[in-house]
Amino acid sequence: MVIRGNFEASLLDARMHRLDESSDFIRYILCFPKKNCNELYDRLGNLVDDGFTHLIEYGKIYDEYHIIGKGYSSIVVLAYNKYYGSGLLKIRRIDSRRKTLEYEGIVLDYLDKTGYTPKLYLWRKDYIFREYLGPQCMEFNELLDHIVLEEKDRARLTLVLKKVSSALYFLDLLGIDHGELNRPYKHIYWCKSNVKIIDWESSSFVRKPHNLTSVFSFLMYRYKYREKLWNIIGVDIEEIKDILKEYKVKRSITVLKKIFMLLEQPLPY
Repeated sequence: MVIRGNFEASLLDARMHRLDESSDFIRYILCFPKKNCNELYDRLGNLVDDGFTHLIEYGKIYDEYHIIGKGYSSIVVLAYNKYYGSGLLKIRRIDSRRKTLEYEGIVLDYLDKTGYTPKLYLWRKDYIFREYLGPQCMEFNELLDHIVLEEKDRARLTLVLKKVSSALYFLDLLGIDHGELNRPYKHIYWCKSNVKIIDWESSSFVRKPHNLTSVFSFLMYRYKYREKLWNIIGVDIEEIKDILKEYKVKRSITVLKKIFMLLEQPLPY
């Protein structure tokens, strides 16, 4: 069955696979990286009980199938649920060192009302079902590359950095540290001027989160076009460092405003 027409514009030509044990694609996803597994029937039954009817073959090609992606602990595909519609299904790999995805589900539930994470539909031990961000969203580093190398638009670059900083500041206030934002590739997305942050399995609730300082550390030391970026902004990195030191001592809106003011200051003639 091929998706056509009004199912979702971004999913044209994706292929739907009914949840059936005889489907090679279903076995590939639910037993990954094995070809078959003892957990197949339990996983299949749980998905059906939760209202899932199809897994959707769409995205990059791995082996012989199209999927959204895979990591050390999970494989990610699109799925259709009769209660929630289409969305992204993250399934724990059979060989994962993580025994459950429930912690990440709890974190996403905690953050759901912030608007800074994809909308969460449901989670279980072996899977998380959430909003699919889709092609309208761009990875943070790809957006930076586009602005820095092509647009060279200081106003837009400043806007992006301010919005991302606001999101990270708010998450710092909530006392949760993402754990992987010192390299924010594929973790931070820009979705029609909204910031979305994904992959919270390594997160932790701590007294002093460092989401904001982690991203600025990336921008100052590891981003490959960092010199071009700061030249466009027209800011001395040493000034940013001083404000970030103050932020580490006291995470406050006052210090956040200092970052904004520095990013917005008039360029010298």
